[in-house]
Amino acid sequence: MLLTCGVASAVGQDSLSRVGITISCPQSVGDSVVSIEAPAPIVNQTAAFASDIQLRFTGNVPTEAEESIRFAASIWSGFLESSVPIVVDVDWLDQMDTRLLASAGPSTLFRDFGVGEPGVFYPVALAESLVGRTLNGADDADINVTVNSEASWYFGTDAQVPLGQTDLVTVMLHELGHGLGFISSADTVRGTLGELGFGNFFVVYDLGLERENGNSLTNRGLFPNTSESLLTAYTSNDLAFFGETILDVLGESAPLFSPSPFDPGSSVSHFDEFSFRAGSADALMTPQLARGEAVHDPGPLALALLEDLGWGVREAIEVSGVGEAVVDAPQLLLAPNPVARGVVRLSLAGDFPLHEVSIMDATGRTMMSLAAETSELKVDVSGMAAGIYFVCAGG
Repeated sequence: MLLTCGVASAVGQDSLSRVGITISCPQSVGDSVVSIEAPAPIVNQTAAFASDIQLRFTGNVPTEAEESIRFAASIWSGFLESSVPIVVDVDWLDQMDTRLLASAGPSTLFRDFGVGEPGVFYPVALAESLVGRTLNGADDADINVTVNSEASWYFGTDAQVPLGQTDLVTVMLHELGHGLGFISSADTVRGTLGELGFGNFFVVYDLGLERENGNSLTNRGLFPNTSESLLTAYTSNDLAFFGETILDVLGESAPLFSPSPFDPGSSVSHFDEFSFRAGSADALMTPQLARGEAVHDPGPLALALLEDLGWGVREAIEVSGVGEAVVDAPQLLLAPNPVARGVVRLSLAGDFPLHEVSIMDATGRTMMSLAAETSELKVDVSGMAAGIYFVCAGG
C-alpha cells in the first residue's frame, strides 16, 4: 500500500501553488509485530503541549478514527513549538486504489516573509511558527489530509496492532511529518532529467540535500536544474540530509531513500529504509510500513531534521520521547548485502523457519514470491535488473 502526500494551495505574492508533489510509501508485504510506543508524558496527558494542532474533520470521518488522528497530532504537539495554531483539515474518502492509505501535504509554501532564508520556500505551518503570525487566510488550513476509507485500519492508540491491519496513528504521524516540512521539491522531467526547486527558489528541505562526498544538490554549478547530473544524484543511493542537529544526533549526514530508478512518490523525501529498519527508533519517516507495525514516536532523527529546517523542538519531551522498540518478529538475515550478484541466502535469526518470501522493487511491485519451509533459502537473482529491492519474509 502507499501513503501519498500532495501540495495544493492558492497563489499569493509570496506563496506557491504546486499540485503533484507526491510522497508515497509502499507498505511491506506480509505482517510485522513491531511496536514503538508514544512518549510517556503524551500518553499520560501530563505534557504541556508546545503547539496547538487544530483538527477539522469532514462529516465523512468516523468517530473512532478521530481519536486516533487526535492522538497522532498530540504527539507532534508535544515536540514542536509554535505560537500560531497549526490547522489541519482531514477528510475520509474512497481513494479508488487499495494501495493508497492517505494523502497529505502543506497547503501553501511561503518565501520572503521576513524570517528564514531569503528566496527559500517554507511550508506554511513552519513559516508561521518562525514569524509568529498567520500568513494564509483566517479560515485556511495549513495541512490537508485525506485518508483512504477502504483501508483495513486499526483505530487503537496502544501500538498493539493486530496482524493484517494498518495502524492509523502511525500513518497520520508520518503524513503530518511531511506536512510539517519533511518534503522535497525533487522531481524529474520526462523521466530522464532531474529537477529541484521552482525556478530559482528551493524548498527549505532541499537545502540539506547532499551526496556522500559532501556536494550540495543546491549547487547549480555542479547540479544544473533540469539535468542528468541531478537525476544521477537522486538515484545513486548515496543521497543524505545534512544539518547541524542531524550531525549532533547521528554523527554524520542521515541517509535518504534514493533508489534507481527515481520513484516520484518516495525518493528523496524519506529516510533510507535499509539504514533505519522497522523496529529502530527512526523508522517513522522511512518509505515502508508493514501491516501490524506501530511507530508512535517521531524519533530523534526526524526531530533533528525538523529542527534543522527551523522548527523549535522542545528538548525535555525529545529526551523523554525516545521510544523503546519492542520487536517480536525475528530479524531477517541476507547475504551478501547490500550488493548481491547471483545467489542471495535468506534466513531468520534464531533459526526460525521461513514460510513466505517476497522480493519487491523500489515502487513496491512484487518481483518474486516464494514459499519455503526451511531455515535458509537460496534465491537466484542473477536474472533481475540492477536496482534496489526489498525483501520481506514470514516465519
